[in-house]
Amino acid sequence: MKKLLLFISLVGSVLSLNAQQMKYRLELGLNQSMKHYNENESPDGGASHYTLKGWRVGAMAEYSFKPYLYVSSGLNFTRIGSRLEAGCDPSFERVKYYNKDYSLNAPLNLGLRWHIVKDFSLAIEGGLYASYLLDSKSFYEKGEKSSATAGRKRWGYGWGLAFLVEGWDRVYLRMGTDYGLSNTIDHNSIKLKSAEVYWTLGVRF
Repeated sequence: MKKLLLFISLVGSVLSLNAQQMKYRLELGLNQSMKHYNENESPDGGASHYTLKGWRVGAMAEYSFKPYLYVSSGLNFTRIGSRLEAGCDPSFERVKYYNKDYSLNAPLNLGLRWHIVKDFSLAIEGGLYASYLLDSKSFYEKGEKSSATAGRKRWGYGWGLAFLVEGWDRVYLRMGTDYGLSNTIDHNSIKLKSAEVYWTLGVRF
């Protein structure tokens, strides 16, 4: 918890930097995510794990130290999850089980930007993020949704990396990945982590 509080204070310090050097970003897009257990510790009976489509909406602040160097931070609202399929007998239809998490994550990234030609640039940024689980839903295919927050850890952290294609100093396409480093379930030996790739369209102002 102390590490998370320190991280949040760092995010706050970025957002309070000189406004003249600050730009703001709004973005939305889609993601593809999956959850996975640590090796040989899966409690799901050998079910097959598949990716699940989701979405993300973000608001970021970007502070430029140099034309080519910046830090960014903000808040993302995401839905990630996973799909499991189980069934040993091939003569029967496999059972499909879905889990969807709704979370907030606060990244702190360091970025490099290359101005290729007028009104066109490329950027790469990466860093750490802290996350907070708002809600989790689990359900079987064609079944009712039920809460899946019991036994889950609310706070987590991970690392992220993204590439940006920018035009007219305003519009950008962002392609990235986030990988969770913390265990998302409250268990001593079994570990459940998440990963996602995403594509967002954003505007800077």
